[in-house]
Amino acid sequence: ASIIKLLDLESGAKVLDFGCGTGELAEAVVRRYPGSEITGLDVSDQVIAVARETLRNHDNIELICGEIDTVPLTLGNYDIILCVTFLQHIDPTKLPLIFSRFSELLRPGGRMIVLENVYRSNRANDYINTTFDENTWREMFTAEGFQLDKVTSYPHWGAIAVESILPMMRRLRERLKSNESV
Repeated sequence: ASIIKLLDLESGAKVLDFGCGTGELAEAVVRRYPGSEITGLDVSDQVIAVARETLRNHDNIELICGEIDTVPLTLGNYDIILCVTFLQHIDPTKLPLIFSRFSELLRPGGRMIVLENVYRSNRANDYINTTFDENTWREMFTAEGFQLDKVTSYPHWGAIAVESILPMMRRLRERLKSNESV
């Protein structure tokens, strides 16, 4: 809900949901802004398959499986790029390439809305890199030419992630397993 409030989209706005997962955010955007056009991009063909099934009745959501630097996306096309807890899954050495691609894909005056973990940990595990604090994220975006208009910190987000994201991931894994057996 907080992300949807930040969007303030005009009719016909084009949104790239980078790391769209199963499409919950894309669906929330088109419900609030029915005239918008969403492109959801994710690297997992299994997750995109679930999203396609879930979003099959939305003609204004296009789902693409692939890497941001190789899929055919129109440069300067997007009003907003949404990136919610996905950058933390990417090898940090690849982030400058991704930020550069974001710059190419945004129209002049386009915006990015990024929600990432901002707590520092000296460890990374199979699915989350928690080695970046808020200053590190700021420095990386600024170094790639992004002007930070607004930064909001949610210092207890890590605890919320344990409570809400991990069970959702378990449910998703169960859903993917049941799709495989069909």
